[in-house]
Amino acid sequence: MSKQRFERRPLISASYHELKEHKNNRRIWIEGETLNDVSFPVDTLFRVECDIDNMRVILRAVPSTPENIALHKKRQLNKVSGRKMTGWIKPIIDVCNANITEVFKDAYGEQGRFAAYAYDGVIVFTTHPDDAKRIEREVSLVRNVANGTITEGSAFTGIGISTNSTHDGYQKAGLKPKLKWAVELEGRYLDAAKKNSPEVFSGARMFTGYVEEVEKDLIEPVNSFSFSMSCTDHSNVGKAKKGLSDAEEGETATQIFGVMGLIYAANPAILISENVPSAKNSFTYKVLRKELERIGYNVYDLFLGQEHSGSLDRRERYWFIAVSKGLNIDPQMLVPRTRDLVYKNVGEILDKNTNAEWFPLTKFETRQAKNIAEGRNFKMNLVDENTTVVGTIPRNYTKHQVSNPHLTDHNGNYRLFSKEEHAALKLVPPRLVGHMSATVAHEGLGQGIAYTHGVECAFNVGTAVIAATQPQSQLRLAS
Repeated sequence: MSKQRFERRPLISASYHELKEHKNNRRIWIEGETLNDVSFPVDTLFRVECDIDNMRVILRAVPSTPENIALHKKRQLNKVSGRKMTGWIKPIIDVCNANITEVFKDAYGEQGRFAAYAYDGVIVFTTHPDDAKRIEREVSLVRNVANGTITEGSAFTGIGISTNSTHDGYQKAGLKPKLKWAVELEGRYLDAAKKNSPEVFSGARMFTGYVEEVEKDLIEPVNSFSFSMSCTDHSNVGKAKKGLSDAEEGETATQIFGVMGLIYAANPAILISENVPSAKNSFTYKVLRKELERIGYNVYDLFLGQEHSGSLDRRERYWFIAVSKGLNIDPQMLVPRTRDLVYKNVGEILDKNTNAEWFPLTKFETRQAKNIAEGRNFKMNLVDENTTVVGTIPRNYTKHQVSNPHLTDHNGNYRLFSKEEHAALKLVPPRLVGHMSATVAHEGLGQGIAYTHGVECAFNVGTAVIAATQPQSQLRLAS
């Protein structure tokens, strides 16, 4: 049914209400001047039609003929009641019975609201649009999970690290993931992602541009959406460099509108996202969380570090997982497990045959002395084969900045980690840094994740969803 027209009648008003309960039955209601506008003044007789299949209740005004008055006395027709106000009588419609309860029944969670669309002589009550979207995404996920599949969308895709990790996590949970679309500003990153992991990106629709400018009518619905908004303006270092008092003063502040547009369009039942730890308390993430809760998601916060990744890179990240609330997953299943280091030290990931260039430390020593003299705490960060904790390597690693991790030979020289070594530090599969220069690879890795964080998040939520939905899936699919 079109919300703008019903039986070729123009829509006059729409209103949204809390779904009340009376004597164990659901109660729908509407009142006020709107009823006068649509030919439902006080004492108007009307018929109630319950369309259970389409989850709606239709009220039709009928004339006050002797036959209809007799039907009203037999309780086969209803009448608009009224309440005395200052200088006028407010019309009120209030309907409550078992049929109403059946219309607004939901196998995946209690509907809390309804919508009323008023036309001349007809009022249609139906599921609130937010609840309708929630039910739609939950039914889609349950149907796919029952078949062992899950569909995905990705934004801020970069060179494909997070997208691949989520893909691997769902596979680990026993699901067959299918990427439907991906959004990334840098075309060179998307090219690399497609070249290095065609099994993930093959057949997916690619969008090159800002998330804000992607046309949302081109976004296909998916079960799961992973995204990582830009972290530069949320990090303490980024804010200091740009002179920002908060992240929302930065150029990336409008990304939240693009992200929410993708969520509205794709209507995923699962959301997975990460950022720097300080992002959690930003206005951006507070608003994002509140809006997700408003439209029917439960949001779970996770702080993951080296003890959860098992990587030599100590990258710490704030992750959140949002799940459509009707699925009623067990939050304890999302708690990450701790793990031992995959590699004992840096020596185990070094390329012994590398031809990497070594540079004298004199430039760094001079820079460090100047920073100390000027009261800045940017010092050399030298590591060797015995190092077990490596500071996070940033996207601009090839600029040779003094405070980034550099490998020392203990003879006054240093070198950069190669792109393959950088990948190993974050446990990123080496195939994901192929087909690109060292500069582009370091950019992608530097703004990427510790790979096992993404795998674990997708595995945990996939497992939780399977546990929550499989007992119900056959019942729902049969209905």
